[in-house]
Amino acid sequence: MTYQTIKLEYFDEVALLKFTRTSVMNSLSIEMVKEVLDAFTAIRENSAIGALVISGEGKAFCTGAELNPEFFMGIDGKSPAESLDYHMQYYFNQWIEQLENFPIPVIIAMNGVAAGAGVGIALAGDITLAAEEAYFILTFAPKLGLIPDMGTSWFLPRLIGTARTKAITLLGEKVSATQAEQWGLIWKTIPKNELLDEALKIAKKLASLPPHIAQHIRNTYSSANENTLTQQLNYEKDLQCQLIQTPAFMEGIMAFTERREPVFKR
Repeated sequence: MTYQTIKLEYFDEVALLKFTRTSVMNSLSIEMVKEVLDAFTAIRENSAIGALVISGEGKAFCTGAELNPEFFMGIDGKSPAESLDYHMQYYFNQWIEQLENFPIPVIIAMNGVAAGAGVGIALAGDITLAAEEAYFILTFAPKLGLIPDMGTSWFLPRLIGTARTKAITLLGEKVSATQAEQWGLIWKTIPKNELLDEALKIAKKLASLPPHIAQHIRNTYSSANENTLTQQLNYEKDLQCQLIQTPAFMEGIMAFTERREPVFKR
């Protein structure tokens, strides 16, 4: 399918989704979110694809929602709040929830600034890489009197703690890619001209993992945030007992005994 606001390409077993609204710094429109969700469906339905890379074209990764009349006047007879409620529930929030439950690993290649809701998107992958000149900035509170959304309020304190999260949210100060790496907000910084190649290289490696292991890893660490140690130990035990019966584990054992790399089937 031909898209107007994004580009979807395939490199063997890796899907590359890029934001292409460069004239507006890859800000989010309803059309763009719909196209992203459609692309997610196409990727999930393609059994040959084992990893997804998300990046942007131009100077920005994503600068959050486009502040057009839909956001402060409402549409289709709805008030601004009613319109926003509908679009967040059925479109914007679906983006983050689908990534959290994506059946394959997701790599974010942050080519430039991630602002506003773009911060949530940048943190929603399994591995986030950033170009050396990229940065994060939360403009919700100091510029608009709003709170962070698209999962930002969930991701940030878990990654960098409450003190740093509140400070950068209230002050609206930039967090450079280098600082983000030092804080543990992202995996690593990469020279911009090497960013996409590195992301695709990592994606190819992740595509060779056993099917659905990325989802199991996400669920395991998410449950650890809520469980007691005893509960988490039992969670690990129960899931491990399931996974040890899978073809992936048997292939891993055979590869180990035969001194070769495992070849997992999707």
